[in-house]
Amino acid sequence: MTTALSRRRSLLLLGLACLIPLPFCLGAFLVNVEIALRIFSPTFHPLEHVLPPGLYHAWAVLSADLSTVSTLIPLLLLVFPLAQTMRIFRRLESDPTFAQRQGPDPYPSHFGFFQVMLGLTGTLYGMYIGLDVSGVSELAGHAPTPDTIRQSLDRLLGGTATALLSSLVGLVGAFLTARPIPWIFGRVTGVKTDETRQTLTATIERLTDDLRGLSQASRTFTDCLNPENAATLLQRLDHQAAATREASAKLDGISRLLETLVQSQAVHARQLVILENLAGIAAATRDQLGQQLGQANSTLTATAQTQQQANALVQRLVETQDTRQQEVCKTLTGIADSATAQRELAQREQDAIRNALAAYLAPSRSTQP
Repeated sequence: MTTALSRRRSLLLLGLACLIPLPFCLGAFLVNVEIALRIFSPTFHPLEHVLPPGLYHAWAVLSADLSTVSTLIPLLLLVFPLAQTMRIFRRLESDPTFAQRQGPDPYPSHFGFFQVMLGLTGTLYGMYIGLDVSGVSELAGHAPTPDTIRQSLDRLLGGTATALLSSLVGLVGAFLTARPIPWIFGRVTGVKTDETRQTLTATIERLTDDLRGLSQASRTFTDCLNPENAATLLQRLDHQAAATREASAKLDGISRLLETLVQSQAVHARQLVILENLAGIAAATRDQLGQQLGQANSTLTATAQTQQQANALVQRLVETQDTRQQEVCKTLTGIADSATAQRELAQREQDAIRNALAAYLAPSRSTQP
């Protein structure tokens, strides 16, 4: 009973931890969608008139990624654990093994790979915005104005930010769904971590291959541009590739640190499981001893009551025996008295007969010569 209550309390805390930041992430995602649509429709801004200015400005700061990947991934990271926690909480009493069957991972299969691919899709979309929608290629065709230059630069910078942020957030989301979040979810629900899950090293290797393909695709795409802007754009893409490689190297170091941290956490988790098992055994032994002591106490109480009853019965028997002995003594005394009286009566009768015979025989003796 205590274990069920603790699991229910842990599930409630996990659900609240996912539910509290969910409205903020949802609002940031909706604002990001609105700002992204302004690339194609500059007059589209319905949320700007509905939301408070301070809150809208805070969400607009987080909307540098025009592909909306950087705000969509945090939303997905919260929605899946919240939904899985609600499912387990509803079936906790009717089906206690439901959580064990679902496993410690609240996300669908290959969800980390999906986030990486989503980040790469946002990168390609950012390149599209920076190279096509920004209008940089049109600046060489006619004399640019300050407004067109500013608008083109804004779109180019927005596309570059989209290309970098989407990939970075996709990588961070993949790392979180690979180990930390499933480990926390498994600890709360009491489900052991699946050791056959794909490691972070494999995810990094596959991500590196994807980044190499992306770099090659970007160079191929650059060759198709106008000759006047190809050199400048190629340099920017080279800088971006170098920054991506540097980020990949830093992420490799982070992944190794995470692997070390996860291993130490696994050791601590095993130690905690052993301590919990020992505590359970001690509690069971204590309960069993308590039950045995209670039974012994009940037996001693029943024995004492039986002894008291036996003592009372012996006392009654002794009293009854004394009474009967006194009655027998009285009866024997009466019989003895009666026998004595009869003996005395018989003696008197014998004396009377002797006296009568003596009196009868006395005259006859006196008449003899």
